[in-house]
Amino acid sequence: MEKLIKEIKEAGKDNKVTVMALQGYLDSGTSNILVQRFTRLLAEDKLYFVLDMAEVEFVAAVGWNTIIGVLNNIKSGGGDIHITALRRDPEKAFHLLEYDRVLSYYKESADAILSFYDSRIPVTEIENINLDTVEDFTGVRYLTLKEKISRILETYPDISIFKMKQLLKTPAYDYTKVSLLSLIMTKGKITGRKGR
Repeated sequence: MEKLIKEIKEAGKDNKVTVMALQGYLDSGTSNILVQRFTRLLAEDKLYFVLDMAEVEFVAAVGWNTIIGVLNNIKSGGGDIHITALRRDPEKAFHLLEYDRVLSYYKESADAILSFYDSRIPVTEIENINLDTVEDFTGVRYLTLKEKISRILETYPDISIFKMKQLLKTPAYDYTKVSLLSLIMTKGKITGRKGR
């Protein structure tokens, strides 16, 4: 389909629920795709949605805010959006930024669909995550790359370079973008050996 939307299908009794499988990155560059697709589906009188995030690598704050904006419009018509199958890093940000207080989250897609028919199906509780959470995110932007990497290594001493790069892109580290070479060199200075 599109670079963000992998598949859309109907599910549940009488095909009441629309399951939208997303992929890649949900950020300022792709959130408009989501809005356009929801607008078309709402025009078809669809009200109940499951966003399957199993193949979403990263969700920026603007992505979550887009989903919440659409949710507010849908709720005014009696509908809802449930989130399912978040990967580990997006799930951390989802919990850390408290979007789980606004959006219903289910680990399994089947539970997310069934929850529209049975209110007794509980939402997935996300455990408190040791993400090196800081009280105030504004202080993170003043940390040097070396300080951010040192912090990550204190929490995750065996983390791979690729996972570290992903973690630096999360809100907890102020969406830090860095090349692999810079990351390897900076990690090497901290650990006293070449990073991997």
